[in-house]
Amino acid sequence: MNGRFMRWEGGLSHGYHTVNRAFSQDKQLTPNAKALMSYLLSLPPGWKATIKNIMREFEGTPAYMGKHFIQTAIKSLESRGYLHRRQVITKDGKFVTWQYHYSDTPFDPKWPKREDKNGQVKYAPLVIDQKDDWWD
Repeated sequence: MNGRFMRWEGGLSHGYHTVNRAFSQDKQLTPNAKALMSYLLSLPPGWKATIKNIMREFEGTPAYMGKHFIQTAIKSLESRGYLHRRQVITKDGKFVTWQYHYSDTPFDPKWPKREDKNGQVKYAPLVIDQKDDWWD
């Protein structure tokens, strides 16, 4: 479940960030999901957030977020519409990574959708020319 995280909306102003209360008061979100979302929303624009970077950021601290913590938080945020993800693949169909978009309120990224082989509707992958084109 590795990939790149990108903020859907929001921003920083003079060292502070403003968020909607929707995610922090959503009783269907796990505490882990709320902690991860708070952290993601605090990141400056352009920060390359990956699961490995997030784990590294908190390594050796009481607030350590391990891989399982992050993955379960992602699933919780995704189930409530705060986070959406899709595969990034090359033109020849090779998997590159996951692309994540998140917001402090539920949203629809308006990505194209398609039915998978099991009949479930999923987001169509983002197709790039070559692996090196993705987020240099």
